[in-house]
Amino acid sequence: MIAVSFLSRLFGKKKQEPERFLQAIQVEISSTCDAHCTFCPTTYLKDGEEPQFMPLETYQKLVPYFTWPRWVYLQGWGEPFLHPHLWEMVRLAKEQGAKIGLTTNGAHFTPDNIQALFQHGVDLVSVSLAGATPATHNRVRAGTDLERILAGIKEIVRETKNRKSKEPTIKVSYMLTKDTAAELPQAVKTAYELGVNEFYCTNLDYVFDEATDQSKVFVYSGDPDPEVERYVSQARRFANDKNYIFDCYPLKAKEEQLAFCEQNPVNFIFITAGGEVTCCPYLARSRNPRYGEGRLTEIPRKSFGNIQQQTLEEIWLSEPYTSFRHVFGARTAAYQELMEVWGDAEPSLIVFQESEAKYQAAMKANPLPPECSSCHKAYGL
Repeated sequence: MIAVSFLSRLFGKKKQEPERFLQAIQVEISSTCDAHCTFCPTTYLKDGEEPQFMPLETYQKLVPYFTWPRWVYLQGWGEPFLHPHLWEMVRLAKEQGAKIGLTTNGAHFTPDNIQALFQHGVDLVSVSLAGATPATHNRVRAGTDLERILAGIKEIVRETKNRKSKEPTIKVSYMLTKDTAAELPQAVKTAYELGVNEFYCTNLDYVFDEATDQSKVFVYSGDPDPEVERYVSQARRFANDKNYIFDCYPLKAKEEQLAFCEQNPVNFIFITAGGEVTCCPYLARSRNPRYGEGRLTEIPRKSFGNIQQQTLEEIWLSEPYTSFRHVFGARTAAYQELMEVWGDAEPSLIVFQESEAKYQAAMKANPLPPECSSCHKAYGL
């Protein structure tokens, strides 16, 4: 089974250093948020669960397993800076040798929190933006103030220079919607001038009702809005001229499903504030509505167990979780084999054709689980 090979690497230590077989464990330490974003399910979906903070005692159950991933990412569907034990949680994860990252709405860049980022060794801070002007950003990400956020970013960059430190890396995660697309070029310019390290433009891919469906800019058929494409091109040209790291998710879906999404369950775990162990944020809520083609599909949470009743190792090795990952493991292996052939300096046409046929056979033999096959991430969005 695929889990055995992973765990053999985990326990096959060299010089007491754990082999980190996971890319990340993402822990939703807070499912509550003080922002009220127009595109976020936290704002609108009342699914019977009260927003909560993960108790420190629950989080401590995970600490022994933070030797598994390269990254521990402290964020989910809420705002991590609201958690009263955030810095203790960071400390506990850092003691296990993991890198620490978090995504924030940027409303809590107080002097004390900025100093704590450096004191506790946070490696990455991703700041969510949705506009380059207060008029747009503050409307779309209601409850936050753009000018205050940018001032906080400026202070973090200044403190980084004062300390001659490379961490934390500061990234901007820009939500691209019909409301925010026109301000993308200016947002990239502002981030560059502030000293933000990287800028990423994300799709509104958690489409849970007709309103969010109307707000998204990506398409499955036909061509994307040429105006949106123009704004993205302008932003990309500016970034290229400045040798600045900028990336944007595709505006049109792939024709075929990917072998695996970027949150491949083979090397990624998501844990909710209530302790549920799931494969990704998109299947982590008790209700996960998906809207598309004029209809709504309700998808229940994909939970493999709760760390309050079992250890993470017991959950990881359970038959349902192992079987679920096996599909992605087989698809990942087939994709890697295909890439090796394509990377060959002098492959023949016959080899190309045979490898492509083998890859397609593996995809057919290992179809994505039903709850994943309709996800926008499965099509590269």
